[in-house]
Amino acid sequence: MVRCQLERLAVVLLALASAVPAFAQTSVAGRWEGAISVMGQDLAILVVFTDVGAVMTASIDIPQQGARGIPLRNVRATAGRVHFELPAGPGLAIFEGTVTGDVMTGSFTQGPAKGTFEVKRGAALRPEPPPPYRQEEVTIQNGAIILAGTLTVPATPGAHPAVVLITGSGPQNRDEEVFGIRPFRMIADHLTRAGIAVLRCDDRGVGGSTGSVPRSTTADFAEDALAQVRYLEARPDIDKAHIGLLGHNEGGLVAPMVAATSKSVAFIVLMSGPALTGEKVMLAQAERLAAAERIPEAQVRANADLQRMMFAAVRSGTGWEAVTEAGEKLALSAIERLPEEQRKMMGDPRPRRASRSRRRWPRCAPPGSSSSSTTTRRRRSRRSRSPCWRSSARRTCRSPPTRIGARWRRSSRRAGSRTTASWSCLARTTCTSRPTRAA
Repeated sequence: MVRCQLERLAVVLLALASAVPAFAQTSVAGRWEGAISVMGQDLAILVVFTDVGAVMTASIDIPQQGARGIPLRNVRATAGRVHFELPAGPGLAIFEGTVTGDVMTGSFTQGPAKGTFEVKRGAALRPEPPPPYRQEEVTIQNGAIILAGTLTVPATPGAHPAVVLITGSGPQNRDEEVFGIRPFRMIADHLTRAGIAVLRCDDRGVGGSTGSVPRSTTADFAEDALAQVRYLEARPDIDKAHIGLLGHNEGGLVAPMVAATSKSVAFIVLMSGPALTGEKVMLAQAERLAAAERIPEAQVRANADLQRMMFAAVRSGTGWEAVTEAGEKLALSAIERLPEEQRKMMGDPRPRRASRSRRRWPRCAPPGSSSSSTTTRRRRSRRSRSPCWRSSARRTCRSPPTRIGARWRRSSRRAGSRTTASWSCLARTTCTSRPTRAA
């Protein structure tokens, strides 16, 4: 009798256990990759859940916004339901969802914005084995600026050739990381395994470096690169006769500048450097942006004419009154096309002549001059007395130097070049160029 009752109880318990959903027995700990869908846009996210005893913690990466490892709060995962919150500027972002197998879906709310999210369980991260070379965290002084970086040195004894990696435009860390991809880290790893020491530093104001990128010029970045070369020269494990530069994007402008002023640079490598004049690049950029914004063709032509007038004024140092008048006329015509309510809110848009700005533009070689052309670029690279390999692709860049220009001009004259080294920094540009080898 008792045995029969025990058997029946076992059957009931087995039935109850089989009725429990699978998600109640599965932890959400690990990586979950997917996206938030809100206001018609998809925003990629990576959420990592971690069990710490009886408490669960989580962090989120949002690559498109440059956010990594942001801690989440009020993280809960029970009975197949999840809840976590992200404190953010526009307001608290709240995620509520359910877990079915390896898929987590739910709602996303942040202030008035509402959307959905879906993430899938990703593969567990495997710890990286230690590299077969030495890694050293370094700091380099350049005047009042401190540059923080990583030096990788081959494990073999002796002095090694070395290369300094120079980042592209905009604030970049030492790995030149974009959306979780670290090209400079991969380049450093490959070259160091091949027997070449590599130094890569955070840009000014990024990571462990001081200063500010927006308040600096390309000339300042050239000084930073030169300071890194001098640092390598002082190390006994570096071959002083074989120190080079690898510049990507705007770094493709910085590297020749440093090579033209320093005999310590044995070679340069230029990746995706600009190969068009600044004037052509900026005009093409303006046209493409206008087309993307569906601006009327007549206005696009008027904008291009105004830009050409500005370039001419930069070259000659005269004609700024005409530029100002043309700019005012163009602005007024754009305002006239606005709805009446917007025009009333703006008030009288006509400028007061007495208070018009008389700001003078810096005297420098214009962006349309031959100093930024492909031909002159090759000539300059040759006269830097450094072997150079230049590979190019469509990227964004900013203008070359201003402060270091005088020293580079002196170097160019000694080399027999008639071109100047600096041109006006009017805007960020987009450049397209073809692979070219310069001896």
